[in-house]
Amino acid sequence: TLELYASSLEEIYSGTPRYVVAHPSVEENTTVEYSTDGGQTWKTTVPARTDVGTITVQARATNANYGEASVEYTVTVLPKDVTVTAANVSKVYGEADPDAAEWGYTVNGLVNGETANLITVDGLTREAGEDVGEYAITATGAADQGNYTVSFEGGTFSILKRGVTITGVDASKVYGQADPALDATVEGLVDGDEIPFTVQRSAGENVGTYAVIPSATETANYSITLITGHFTITKAAAIVTAVPASKTYGDADPAFTAEVSGVLDGDTLAYRVQREEGENVGSYDLVPTGEPAQGNYQVEYRNATFQIEPAQATVTALDKIQAYGGNVASLTAVVTGLKRGDAESVISYELERQAGTNAGAYRITPTGEALQGNYAVAYVPGTYRIVPRVATVTAQEASKTYGQADPALT
Repeated sequence: TLELYASSLEEIYSGTPRYVVAHPSVEENTTVEYSTDGGQTWKTTVPARTDVGTITVQARATNANYGEASVEYTVTVLPKDVTVTAANVSKVYGEADPDAAEWGYTVNGLVNGETANLITVDGLTREAGEDVGEYAITATGAADQGNYTVSFEGGTFSILKRGVTITGVDASKVYGQADPALDATVEGLVDGDEIPFTVQRSAGENVGTYAVIPSATETANYSITLITGHFTITKAAAIVTAVPASKTYGDADPAFTAEVSGVLDGDTLAYRVQREEGENVGSYDLVPTGEPAQGNYQVEYRNATFQIEPAQATVTALDKIQAYGGNVASLTAVVTGLKRGDAESVISYELERQAGTNAGAYRITPTGEALQGNYAVAYVPGTYRIVPRVATVTAQEASKTYGQADPALT
């Protein structure tokens, strides 16, 4: 008896033909034929199925010595599972979403060198939201696509923190003044957003450079970079002005002083006050000197005038006495008030007396310039006195004879 054996086949799509060969019980002189159209046509070629689906195969074996045998079976190709996975996408907070058509996806599970363009993805959409965080990306499409059963896995759409920079604004003040209001600039904010911040500076009140320090609390949608600015305290302007002074010619110099303006209470400046050399009557510069830069101050020095005033000298005419008719006395005077060892010759003067020769008192007048070199000269008159001359009247002796008349007496 001739028998023919074949079993139905069920396999997952692999991209290669799948088939079942019928085996007769007697191989020798046996012909095996196959029909897939219900026995209308027969071929010795084994029917195969590559794509998803089922074919029903009728097989028959004929042998002249044994007769005929037949069998019916099916070859089934099942869809292969593939997975479409949406690619992860990101953007920075405040930016527009990238074009969804460019988001991309991957297809895993394709066989036999087949490419992803065999799989149709209808669309990629994401969960709504614009704050920093992660949002689900959903891929959609048909589950049954040709030789594949498609499952869809979502991706992640990440909104990343936006970088924002808060920079302390440079500021300055003059030493001793109050601080100005401190500020900062904010770069990178999305229109309508605000980030509260505070600004302070590093401690210090002396001349120098200090940091302007902004600070802010990290926010959900921003990554904050803080940049310090510079706070400069510049030198204050101080003025040392010599106080005018004077002395009388020949006296010792007084102590020199100066007035200081522009200096805060408790602060001091180092300086000294000297004068231009010279001891004669006149004006001299009174000069304060010191370092121009002293600590927190830039110092300006202003001169004043030191005046040497004339000393008072007095020319006093000496009193003179002459006897009437006697020799004329020489007129002389004394000079008092001279200083620094000056000789009387530094004062020029003339002496003149009131005219007259008779006994009496006549004025001796010294005259000269009121200002002479280092002296203011006062003139004190004297008295020229002509005293009466002593005359002696002696009676001459005379005689007469008794009885005669007296002679003239002389």
